[in-house]
Amino acid sequence: MSGQESKSNNASLDDLERILNAPFSYTEKELAEARAALERIRAYKPVPAEEWAERLAKDLAKFTD
Repeated sequence: MSGQESKSNNASLDDLERILNAPFSYTEKELAEARAALERIRAYKPVPAEEWAERLAKDLAKFTD
């Protein structure tokens, strides 16, 4: 993953929607990146709370062992 892609993945949904709702303030490249990031975020499937908690516990265990 490139630094630019990582930066896009960290943008909040609100930030991306703000960019897309004020297109004259941004370059075509910024708008294209925002659209792509927003589509990636919208494609994510919700994770059930129990599954999320299990994943979190496993990840935390890696750091505490």
